[in-house]
Amino acid sequence: MKPGFPFSRDPKGSANTLPFGSRLNDVIPKTERAMPTICIRTGLFAAVLFSALFSSGCGKNDPKQLMHKAEKDVEEFLDAWSRGEPPDKFAGSDHPIQGTDPDWKEGRRLLSFLCSGTKLSEEMPDHVRCRVALFLQDKKGEKLDKQVVYDVHLGPKSVISRASP
Repeated sequence: MKPGFPFSRDPKGSANTLPFGSRLNDVIPKTERAMPTICIRTGLFAAVLFSALFSSGCGKNDPKQLMHKAEKDVEEFLDAWSRGEPPDKFAGSDHPIQGTDPDWKEGRRLLSFLCSGTKLSEEMPDHVRCRVALFLQDKKGEKLDKQVVYDVHLGPKSVISRASP
């Protein structure tokens, strides 16, 4: 074997060129060429595998996601009440959120509300409890504050009801 193989000097004297008429695949052994190909294929396979796992719903019942959805549904429910919509808006089965509140049915007006905590139910995995401060006004115009807890049953439709204290 010549010194400097597979590279040799071209006729002009510059170094690091392949011998005339040869290709890189001809001078590098096949075992040395296979390594980068295997690494690339393995990397691509791993990337496809991880993206398939994460996009298919890993963590579908993640507690943080459940609590966030429940809080969002309670806020939508209470926001409709504060805008003066009728209490039977969430009574129909055609709405994605169903719910009732005794104060709303009695005709009290919701001035404002503040969600102060959300917690997964320990007894039922698809139930979330949301603690809310309600600022109400009754028919006589008297204002009152209440701390209440809503039980949110998450499923194809969210069902919101006032939890017993």
